[in-house]
Parts: sequence; C-alpha cells; structure tokens
Amino acid sequence: MTAVIAVLILAAPAGAHAVLLQTSPAAGQTYPSGPKVVTLLFDENVQVGLGGIRLLDSKGNRIDTAKPSQSNGGKEVSVGVPGLKDGTYVVTWRVISADGHPVQNAFTFSVGRATAVGQTATQLANSLLAKQAGSKPVGITYGVLRFVEFVSVAIMLGGFAFLVLCWPNGRRSRTTLRLIRGSWVVAFVGSIATVLIASSYTAALKFADSFKWSVVHDYVDTHVGRMLALRVVVLIVVALVGWPFLKRAKNDALQLAVGGVAGLALIATFTLAGHARSGFQIPLAIVTDLAHVTAFTLWFGGLIVMMVAVLRPDDPSELEPAVSRFSALALGAVVVLTGTGVYQGWRQVGSFGALKSTTYGRLLLVKIALVAVVVIVAATSRDTVRNRLGGDDDDDDDDTPDAEVRAPLPVGPGAALAVDDDRAGVARRLRISVAIEVVFLVAVLATTALLVDAAPARTAINAPFSQTIEAQGINFEVLLVPARSGPNDLHVTATKESGLLDNVLQLNLTLSNPEKNVAPIAVKLIKLGPGHYTSNALTIPFSGTWQLQIKALVTQIDEVDASATIHVRS
Repeated sequence: MTAVIAVLILAAPAGAHAVLLQTSPAAGQTYPSGPKVVTLLFDENVQVGLGGIRLLDSKGNRIDTAKPSQSNGGKEVSVGVPGLKDGTYVVTWRVISADGHPVQNAFTFSVGRATAVGQTATQLANSLLAKQAGSKPVGITYGVLRFVEFVSVAIMLGGFAFLVLCWPNGRRSRTTLRLIRGSWVVAFVGSIATVLIASSYTAALKFADSFKWSVVHDYVDTHVGRMLALRVVVLIVVALVGWPFLKRAKNDALQLAVGGVAGLALIATFTLAGHARSGFQIPLAIVTDLAHVTAFTLWFGGLIVMMVAVLRPDDPSELEPAVSRFSALALGAVVVLTGTGVYQGWRQVGSFGALKSTTYGRLLLVKIALVAVVVIVAATSRDTVRNRLGGDDDDDDDDTPDAEVRAPLPVGPGAALAVDDDRAGVARRLRISVAIEVVFLVAVLATTALLVDAAPARTAINAPFSQTIEAQGINFEVLLVPARSGPNDLHVTATKESGLLDNVLQLNLTLSNPEKNVAPIAVKLIKLGPGHYTSNALTIPFSGTWQLQIKALVTQIDEVDASATIHVRS
C-alpha cells in the first residue's frame, strides 16, 4: 500500500528523454515572410503522430498543417505550413521518445511584425502548451496501472517458475493455484486498461478519450503501443499453456519449453518499451535488461509463493526441499541482478556526479539502498534460523543432508531446516522474514516505476544548457551547446515581452568561476541579426560552476544587467 501511495504522490509526466537541439524557424526570430516548413531536430529518433506538431496564431487558433514527416533516422520532424500573414505564431510539439515517453514544449516566432496580444509571447506559448499538457489524473492512473501490472506479472511468472523448479507438489495447493490464476487475471485486465489509458496519456487527452478507437489506434501504431498490445496477446498464450500445466501432476517438456518462451516474451514487452531501447549499446542493453527483469521476477514471485503457501504447509515434510531449492534459485537471481544492475546503472548514469545531481541518479540510490536492506534482512534471518535450530557449523559433517541447506545464502528462505519436530516454529520465523523482504521489494518496484518515468541521468546531465533570463523588460534566451569543458557554441537572443527581437545597441558577455578564482573572461560575440548574438568558438577550460554575466546597452545611457549560473560538465 505504501508503494502504491508513493506512486500516486510522485507520479508526474515523464522527464524529457529526447532533447530538442534545433528548430526552424528559430525561437523568437522575426522573418520577412512566413516559412514553408517547421522543422524540429532531436538528439535521438522520436515518433510523432499523437499530438504531433501544432501551429497556432496569436489568438490560439489552430492553423492546419501537412502530415508530419521524418528524416535523419527519425531525429528530424517536419511539417509543411500554409502561407502565413504578418503576426506572432506559436509552435507546440509533442513527440514520443525512443523509450516511449512523451516529450513536449513550445516556442514562438513572428512574420513581418509581432501581433499585439493581451499577454507576452512567452505567456501565450506557456498557456497553449498547458492546454495540451494532458490530465494529471490520467498520468497518475497510468503510473499506478504500470506498477500493478508488473507486480501481477512477476507473481504469476515467478509462481509458475517456483512450481517447476522448487515445488512440483505445489500444484496440489489451492492457495498457490488461486494466487497464480488471480495474478493472471489482474495482469490481463491491467494490460488492457494500460493500453487504453496510455493512449490518452501519450496524446495528452482526458479519460473519456481512452475509449475512442481513433486515439487507441494511433497509439497502438507506435512502438510502445505495439508492445503493450502484444503483452495482451502473450498473456492469452500464457493462459493457454499454463492452465493445463497447473492441472497436471507431472511436467511436460514441450509444454515447459513453450511456457518458458511465452514467459520471456511477456517480460520482453516490458524491456522493449523502456530505457533499454534508447542511448548506446542498445542490443547489449536489451539482453541485460531482459535478464535483470527475469531474475527479479523469479526472486519476487518465489518469495510471494513462499510467504502465502510454502511456509503454511499442510505437510511439513515438504518445507525443507522447497526452501532449499528456492535458496539456490534465489542465489542465482541475486548474482544476475547485481551484475546486470551494475551495467545498467553505468549505462544510464555514467558518473558519480550524475547520481547526486539528477532525479534518475537519486532514485537509483534509493533503489540500491532498498535492495541492500533486503539482503541485510535475509542475512539476519539466515543467522536467526541457524541459531534457532541449534548446532555448530564445526560439528557439521559435509556428507550430511543438512550441510548443503545450511550453507550461507543471500535470502531468508535459504536458512537451514532441520528434520525435527520444530518445523512449524521455523516456518513462522521464516514467514516474518520473507514478509519483510517482500515489503522492501515492493518498495523497489515502486522506485523502479518512478525510474521509468525519469529521464536517464546521462540524458539529463548531457543536455545543452538552456535558460531564459528576465531582466527589466527584456528576455535573454541563452543556449550553450554542449555545455562541456572545451569548445562550445553559445547563442544569446534578446526579446521584448511582446515576443519581438530587441535590437540592443551592444551586448557584452563574460564568464567567471569564483570557486577556482577565475576572473571574468570576455566572450567574443558575432551579431547574426537584431537581438541575436553567437560565439562559435567559445572554449571553457574546465568543468565546474561558471557565472555568465550579461550587460546589454539598450539606449545610449541605459544598460540592463542579467546573470545565469551554468554547470559545465567535463
């Protein structure tokens, strides 16, 4: 429940995973005649269609544009526009990143001269963008559905694996059968609901639009939409294969092979709809993510079956073999989780600095801490059970049956179980330990759900520096690319509140680093046009926190000062 509440409280629109690098027409510029095409260039391939690119006039009226087209490997999106009259225009855009998250923003440009409106151009853009930002309840519902969906799939697949690998006689347990079948029902209904809600979420629409065929059809036509629709189909296959398996007393090799493939396909629908599809080393990332999710599913699903069925045995003699087999399985799962988790952390974060300075990094630290708690609880449980059973490790004979099950294992259920009359007491202690592990693993799942919505740390920390600085009626739009030590491109555009470029008489910029006692360094600027200045060969010697100071001479005697703090990466 706590995990669900956390998702409810913290659920928000996903962070910007794809980064907009350039627009044509340029933001804030004024052109003598209207452009024929609006083009957006991103740092990765995107999908467009749901929301797409919209062109609006100064009154917020939408102007019909051509169907979006893509080039440059899907990184560049363009729409043809009709002839435009003089005035101010707003471009709002909403695209889907490679990892399935919608990204949106807006910018303005003018033709001839700006149109007088009751608000600034920036306010107009923000107002129009807010109207297509989507419904907060839809976003929260989508986040909760994904969380519930993965929990139910993990219990179902992990439960199946537990019966096959650890507890074949568990198919006689009504509790276990109800658990697995119930989790399938939740997963199936949840998957259908996720497709519907995700359609509205991605298109920034309301709940009622989730049931419109045109909206759902457009969403399923995207990569992530196809993965979610495929999940529903694979769940049906899992049911067709799994239901007969639960009724049989013995395993069927062909049935197990088909079920294993179907289970991996089901997990793959999560992997192929997430961060593994974006960034670098994509093939390796997909394989490791698939292994990571599979290992977690085996561990988590097995613990759930342990808690609700195995540790409440009708026949106490079955307790020891099921627990010892699961201990070996859990050990392998922990090893795989650790190895793949380290790789994924490096791939998505890249540096220790990003762990502290990005939302993704901080959430990852929370996840690591939660997993560490699970391991500590399991180790404590192992020691407690060993002491409860009595005996000294030095007196153990390696040839005895108990020697193997008393070996140190990473999870609570791996503690030694003696064949004596005290199985019920041991089961109670293990049940408490496993329950604690499950609680923390659910918290891990909740944190993972938030990680999925957060922009990967590498993306966030490598994004160009972009900031609008307001000072005495002038907006200075600063863009520094790539905002790293070494060569950079700097653009500074001065605009009035009306959205028109402000043709300042003179613009002077300096960069300083007080932390390293670096005095202000003058930045050599080239004037590209009214209010638009650039420095194409700006070299920042080292990383750190730099201060950008702007001095704009607006009249012969009036000067406007502005400043910004820029975090330069190495």
